[in-house]
Amino acid sequence: NNRFDRRLDELNISVFDLETTGLEPARDHILQIALVRIKNGRLSGEEREWKINPGDHIPISTEILTLTGLNEQELRSAPCLEEVYHEFGTAIGNSIVAGHKVKRFDLRFIRAAERRLAIATNNYFIDTCTISRRLKPRQKNHKLATCARAYGLTFNPDSLHDALTDTRLCAELLLRQITDLQQRGIITFRDLIRFLSFSRRMQGSKVAG
Repeated sequence: NNRFDRRLDELNISVFDLETTGLEPARDHILQIALVRIKNGRLSGEEREWKINPGDHIPISTEILTLTGLNEQELRSAPCLEEVYHEFGTAIGNSIVAGHKVKRFDLRFIRAAERRLAIATNNYFIDTCTISRRLKPRQKNHKLATCARAYGLTFNPDSLHDALTDTRLCAELLLRQITDLQQRGIITFRDLIRFLSFSRRMQGSKVAG
């Protein structure tokens, strides 16, 4: 697969983020998916956002609505996961998918959703949180906001926890990380996998990070 030998700044990457009803994929549900595309080392301007009705029988707590800024009435009238997920899958295609803590959070929800829908995707994943831990091990924490500030990115912290806002910031972070990596001689996708010392398959997906 020649994508391993492609430069990081030449990759087709889909950065995404989820908002959910809680933290447990086995019992909680996706409420929002946002997607931002990176092509040839820059933001392409392509963005997608989907709100999802988790099901009328699924409660959405006031805490989640307050945290995410989502509107329950909009969610209840939104399409179901199955309809949205096919659009999401088409949008990412065979691109590399990236996110912040994507391995520990978003990917687990994606796998749970795919089990419910009897769908399987097979994209490579990049986790910006894992990259941060390797590039900046002395950083006080590796939350998205902290990582973004470490690269001088400006943003409104009050607007975070909206999926599209978080995804845009994560995409900007990844671009800064790619520059940082390449300055350290980590040029290709293969170099990144070696740098992170993590190239095994995880739950059927191929992951960097």
